[in-house]
Amino acid sequence: MKAGFALSLSASLLLNVVAFAQSPSAPPADPGDDEVVRITSNLVQIDAVVTDRDGRQVTDLLPGDFEIYENGKLQPITNFSYVSVRPASGQTLPPAAWNVPPPKLDPKQVSRTIVFVVDDLSMSFSSIYYSKAALKRFIDTQMQPGDLVAIVRASAGMGALQQFTNDRRLLAAAVDRIVVRASGSDLIGVFGSAGPDEVDLFRGTYYTVGMLGAVYQMVKKLRELPGRKSVVLISDGFRLNLPDEIDTRTQDALRQLTDFANRSSTVIHTMDARGLAVVGRGAAAGGQRTRNRQPALSGPSGFDASTPGGSTIPDGFFRGDDIADTPALAAVDGNGFRRAPNAGDDFRRLSDEVFETQGGLIDLARTTGGLAIINSNDLTGGLKRIMVDQQGYYLLAYTPSDEAFRPLKNGAPAFRKLKVKVKRKGLTIRTRTGYFGMSDDDILPTPATREARIAEALTSPFNAEGIRVRLTSLFASNEKALQMQQSGIIKSVIQVEPRDLTFIDDNGWKKATIEVVGVVFDDGGQLVGMDRRKHNIRIKPEMFDKEIEKGIRIELFDVPVAKAGAYQSRVAVHDDSSNRVGSGNQFVEVFPLERDQISVSGLILTGVIPEKSASGQVVDLREINHPEASYSIREFQPGQGVAVGCFMYNPVLDATTGQPRLNSQIRIFRDGREVFTGTPRLVRTDGITDFRYVGMGLAIVLPPDFEPGDYALQLVVTDLNQTDAKRKTVSQWIDFTVVPATTVKQP
Repeated sequence: MKAGFALSLSASLLLNVVAFAQSPSAPPADPGDDEVVRITSNLVQIDAVVTDRDGRQVTDLLPGDFEIYENGKLQPITNFSYVSVRPASGQTLPPAAWNVPPPKLDPKQVSRTIVFVVDDLSMSFSSIYYSKAALKRFIDTQMQPGDLVAIVRASAGMGALQQFTNDRRLLAAAVDRIVVRASGSDLIGVFGSAGPDEVDLFRGTYYTVGMLGAVYQMVKKLRELPGRKSVVLISDGFRLNLPDEIDTRTQDALRQLTDFANRSSTVIHTMDARGLAVVGRGAAAGGQRTRNRQPALSGPSGFDASTPGGSTIPDGFFRGDDIADTPALAAVDGNGFRRAPNAGDDFRRLSDEVFETQGGLIDLARTTGGLAIINSNDLTGGLKRIMVDQQGYYLLAYTPSDEAFRPLKNGAPAFRKLKVKVKRKGLTIRTRTGYFGMSDDDILPTPATREARIAEALTSPFNAEGIRVRLTSLFASNEKALQMQQSGIIKSVIQVEPRDLTFIDDNGWKKATIEVVGVVFDDGGQLVGMDRRKHNIRIKPEMFDKEIEKGIRIELFDVPVAKAGAYQSRVAVHDDSSNRVGSGNQFVEVFPLERDQISVSGLILTGVIPEKSASGQVVDLREINHPEASYSIREFQPGQGVAVGCFMYNPVLDATTGQPRLNSQIRIFRDGREVFTGTPRLVRTDGITDFRYVGMGLAIVLPPDFEPGDYALQLVVTDLNQTDAKRKTVSQWIDFTVVPATTVKQP
């Protein structure tokens, strides 16, 4: 390979284009089968889960096995069905290797949509520690094909790692960024005193409203997805029954959240991260709570992790069910404990604290048809139980009466209580508990203004498809960044499908006007860059058909990044004439630029003519002046040559020769499984004198038997001079599409 090629490649392309990794797009809302909960003037449809005494779902019930009551009045069932979302038999995810690109999900393949909201606003150190362990185990062992997952910190915005994905690497990174906040309950336990004073109540209310607001924002994002969605709130609990003179905001926030969750077909499950609360005399005197865990969850100093299933309850309490749903909670007086008649006042206050803070978790789950997992040291087992709940649900519907939508005398909508009974003995049913007498169209209006539509497209976790947009964002460094030990810049380019735009006649031209808004967030949800521009696209009528075949490529703004981490690039495109909106979003991984720490820029793919034509061979480049596919589209034919270009930064230099020794290997994946493995090749450094950045270009001839579809190309770089195994290997990957020969777009 000519060294000059790699250097020119960086100047012309590497700082202008990059890897693309779009999130699954949501299909247009369908008023038919995709809707779960519907509330209109002529139909109320709700979902329900039925389980037996062992917690197993019951799926063979008929309409006659159910009764629906609204405000105590029996309603005739007009519609009935059971929806199964259980994965196909034998369907499993590949082993959890975090450096493997995940399969690209089509929206129709999404079977479970799950949001984990971690209430880090007020959780203790121990709760954060064990919650992170349980989430890591879920990612490693419980994720299924078709799962779309988000992990959200209540304290952060819609950051780069708080996005829906099936990429277990990104989810694991999101878990790693959950930390104890200084405002948390305390560093170890939950009880710093025998009871909260008024200041504590004010502070607790402030954090609770913030946490409920974070859940509300995620429920809003879930609204646009079809099917039944789930939110799992992991928290140390919160109070609901506060004195009116202190605050009523918690009740208001909870009421708003539950109504919106019900209308968005979202079930909210809750988990008490404190586990089995063991309240003893030491806690009453201001000491800490004891917490025992299973052996596999051995914790930091100060925890006894040797006793499976929990420990002996001290005088004054004994334990109820380890994992309790709402009916079981009622049987054990709401908080999973029974109090001995001679418990002291301090014990009573601490018991009341447990009861009150668990009450919010129980109420939130009950009103949305979810499970409340409390008094369990097995958080992993609790998540398993919640996942079993996702296997299916019944849909029940009836025609409401006219009075259901009549407002109260003060104009407010009336709340209609719902109760669903199952006639077969020994079964338990969970469903929604009511709704406000307003139509979905009145409460959940479609954004009408341009600003509202653009804002929704930018903040949505899924791509708007009114205009087909492909976003390509690249991290690359430069001379200045290397000198300052900073990371570099993120450059982006979009490819817009002109067939989705409305062109009008304008003085002998065909003209379309679009507005492009781009933003970049860091992993904490902070905005690090934004650009907004109008673009007038003018084409001569005689050239129109030819030009629209190429697509519209638009270079976006440069965003400097000062630190390593995960970033999220997002773009929305609005067509002024049709009011249609399209959007794209992409994760960009920025590596640290440290001395003797190998890192890799984003990858670019272009069509090339390689020196060799052997199928499936990684070869040197002969030239790149005749590409057959654009770097911003990345659609290639079977048997076509594809170039891979990147920069490698800060390799370790050999003490004797002063030269780097870098190995490169190309791997190709489809649906998360490896379909091609290239032979490792030494990176040639002929003519390079500044080894802080080493350009590389390789090409591969795609095998002719590659079927059309979505693929991911991964480049693995190994620093052979590096002795530290953790710093020896790094990888980047980029997606591309294999298409039939007649559909490749010319740049």
